[in-house]
Amino acid sequence: MRKILLLLIFFCMPLCAFTQDKDVKKLISLGGQAYEIRHFDTAAGLYERALPYIRDKKMRIDVLFMLSSCYLELGNKEYLAAKDDESFYMKSLEYAKECLDLKPDYWYALANIGTVHMNMGDFETAANYFKEAEKFADASDPGYEQLSVFRNAVEERLKLIKEKKDD
Repeated sequence: MRKILLLLIFFCMPLCAFTQDKDVKKLISLGGQAYEIRHFDTAAGLYERALPYIRDKKMRIDVLFMLSSCYLELGNKEYLAAKDDESFYMKSLEYAKECLDLKPDYWYALANIGTVHMNMGDFETAANYFKEAEKFADASDPGYEQLSVFRNAVEERLKLIKEKKDD
């Protein structure tokens, strides 16, 4: 009887994993669709539901980055409305750093961290993260231009702050 039970478990496990993988991919796809139409809270919820079941490293990195991006966008809305609510920004940082734990040269995650710090007024930290992101970024990527614009804007802001202090 025990052998039959073990055989059933052995043969059913791949089937359960396949269904689970299919469901995870569906959640990720729906999260992407929600993100595209700027429903960041819905997208984040879908990605968070999928995250515990993702075993593939590349897929996990992608989902962590998307979670960071969702919370960055949600943080922009909340932080601009009430300057004291940093909770979404903190979640964005958390997911971006988890992403970097898996892939330290992932420039998109570095750029997200820089953007959070820029939006919160920590221009020095932002500049450092943007510079680090540029080291790993592909200059032909469409996001590279935005990264350069943000880095330049932050550096200009730092110059103005320094000039103001010197006066």
